[in-house]
Order: sequence, then C-alpha cells, then structure tokens
Amino acid sequence: MFRPLFLAFSLALLPPALAQTAVTIPAIQGIAFQSPYVGQTVTTTGIVTATAATGFYLQDPTDDGDPRTSQALWIETTQAAQVGQRLTVTGTVAEQPSAQPQAGLTRTALLATAVTVLGSEALPPAQVLGRSGRPLPTAAISRHTGDVHQKTALDLSDGLDFYESLENMRVSLEAPRLVAPGTPYGDLFAVANQGADTQPALNARSGLVITSEQGDFNPEIVHLKDPTSRDVGFGSWPKLAASTYGQGDQFRGPIVGILDYNRSTRPGYYLYPTQALPPVHPGGLKPEQTALRSGPGQLTVANFNLENFTVTNPKHLPDKDQRLARHIVTALGAPDILMLQEVADNDGATSEPTPETRADKVLQHLSNTIVAQGGPRYQFVEIAPENGQDGGQPHGNIRVAYLYRPDRVQLHAAPAGDATAPVAVDAQGHLTLNPGRIAP
Repeated sequence: MFRPLFLAFSLALLPPALAQTAVTIPAIQGIAFQSPYVGQTVTTTGIVTATAATGFYLQDPTDDGDPRTSQALWIETTQAAQVGQRLTVTGTVAEQPSAQPQAGLTRTALLATAVTVLGSEALPPAQVLGRSGRPLPTAAISRHTGDVHQKTALDLSDGLDFYESLENMRVSLEAPRLVAPGTPYGDLFAVANQGADTQPALNARSGLVITSEQGDFNPEIVHLKDPTSRDVGFGSWPKLAASTYGQGDQFRGPIVGILDYNRSTRPGYYLYPTQALPPVHPGGLKPEQTALRSGPGQLTVANFNLENFTVTNPKHLPDKDQRLARHIVTALGAPDILMLQEVADNDGATSEPTPETRADKVLQHLSNTIVAQGGPRYQFVEIAPENGQDGGQPHGNIRVAYLYRPDRVQLHAAPAGDATAPVAVDAQGHLTLNPGRIAP
C-alpha cells in the first residue's frame, strides 16, 4: 500500500538539471528579441555551420516557415565540434549581454552541458539576402519606442528586427556592392543586388545618403566584419583584408557567412564571411580634389581626421606622413587653416613612466613634411589633454589641433588655455583663451 507513495516521493527528488525539454532551435529563438526559454534546460538538434574557440554555431536544417524565428543558435562550450556534424545539445538557454550595456541588445545562446554526435550532413542552404531571397528593409533601423525586449513579436520591416530574425544563421549576401571604403579594422559595408534596391538610390560615388528627416538610417547596409579581428577573434576563419577594398567595388558572386550579434566593445549585427570573398570588379573611385584656392578675397578652411597620427607609430611612418602631407598640398590645396582630429601625443600608444601628452613634435613633423611635398610652412596650435582623459587609442591622448599659414592669417593674441580651463567670449566678442576648450 505504500508503493505508490514511494514512487511519487522519488520523482519529486529528481534534480532540476534532469528536467530536460526537447525543443527545436526556431522555438528556442522565438519570434521576439528574447528567447521564451531563458533560464530553462533544453535539448535541441542541428548541424554545425561554423566553429570557434569558445563554441560553435548550430543550425536546424528544417525551416519552420516563420521568417521571424532564426534557425540557428550559438552553442557556448569548450567541447570541440566539426563543421557538418549533426549534434544533439543539452544546455541552459541564455541571453548574453553586450560588453557595452548601453547597446541594450543580447545574443541568444545555449550554454551546453552535453553534446552528442549523431553523424554528418550537408550544411543547410544559406538564407539569401536580396531580391531572390529575403529583401532587406530600407526604411528604418527601428521605429519602436521603448525597450525592444518588451516587443512580443519582431517587425521585419525594421532593420533591427530583420537582423535579429537571422541571428547566428548562415546567410548569403546577393550581388554585393560596397558603399564605403574598407577600414583598417576589418570592416566592409555592402548592399545587395549592386545597390539596385536601396532607398534612396546610390549616389554618383556609390554612397548611400542618410535621410534622417524620414528617420531612414539605411538598414539595407550590411556590416561585414573580419572574423579574425580583435573584436571577434575567430582565428581559424578566413581573413577579410578589408582595407584592400574600395567604395563602389562590386563582387562577382555572393558573400557567404554567419550573421551574428557581436557583443564586444563595438556591438552590432555583423556578417562574418566563412569562405574567401569572390573576385571583385573595382569601383574605380578616385579621391576628390578641391577646386577652392586661397586668394586675396577668399579664405580656405579644411577639416581632416588623421586617425591616431603620431611620429612613433611604425604603422604610420615613413609612409603615412608622406600621404597626409601630399593630400594636404594637392587634394586640399594647402588651405589657410587646417583643423585636425585624432592627433596623438609625441610618444603615441606607448605607456611611459612619465606620460607624454604634448603633440608638438608630431605637428612639427607634419609641418616639415608638408614643406617637403611642396607646400607652405604651417604653424600649429594645440592644447595637450590630461593623460588618459580624452578617449581614443589607449595612451595616445588624441586631441584636436590646428595648422595655419602665417602668411595668410595670424593667431589672435590671448592667453593660451590648458586642458582644464574653460574658454569664454569677452565683451568685444573675442575668446578669453586662445586656444581654449569649451566646458572641459
């Protein structure tokens, strides 16, 4: 007579970890930004589409027919896996936050506790992004007000929701065209179908203009990222070599890879190519040169970002200083006043016992190089920042500085400010400090 009671008592003592639920990957992802299974232990099955040191991507080969549900998951584990393996994985569903909390978004993941190999299969077909597959939205990044995690369902006409619906999936960008030059940090920015479907249309330089008055920040631009870059660290994946590509370049085939939410210090939805990029037809875009020249009745002013420029960075010298000086002389026409951003200090990104924050040697070197390139002799002015207070490259202490031609303009006489003194305007309309910083 006590046996039924004994069985009921034994089942009640089973540890929670054994209470597993078999769930498909699309069901785990759900139709919103957050998984409906967060915190629960589940078991799911799929095919490995790519691997990394801390886990792998697992995709369900059977499409559930709902475009709002991603077919893939990031599996966090140290257990090795191989591309093409069909696996059953048990673990806890988690929403992994970004390293930048203000970004607000998360990546759906399965923190694996058990992985079983069932066999090998062909990879599921990549979801085509473009007119022959899933067209990209062109109207807005997001029209939602408030926390997107409170949305009960994704709206695929919004860019943010569209990319969330593809999180961790294998995708193929159709007929890509670059709308910006590649960066030294491994970034490419592309649109599908050679830009035929963008809103507005591509401009004459293969760029896509922001129409912010309509709230359109061009969600159709796909951000490609070098999977081997420091922000990602997928060392065994193909290197992107992004800086070798130019604005307007057109690829002669699709770009295939994994679309994922990067949770690093540069969060966002990125496409990581899993194979070498196809051949490219160069866009042939040339740097523009100004037609403006200084004259008796015309003052010319230019603005130039030097990108962490210093005289001690081996990546910058001896080539970068020559290129910058040549551009100032030829393309910019040696303007009367040149506003410079990201001028690093004299010792660059090195950590010294006594930190150097001045950039006088950097600016003098640039002035000398401009003369060597056939330009005028510039004088310069700067305010050295407090060490480590102005952001940018670690230890670089980047700042704004000015070059000016003393044969054309003179610096107004006033006490020079420093990194902590706020500048004001006196009764005569002159700066109380020159140079001076606003609200340091």
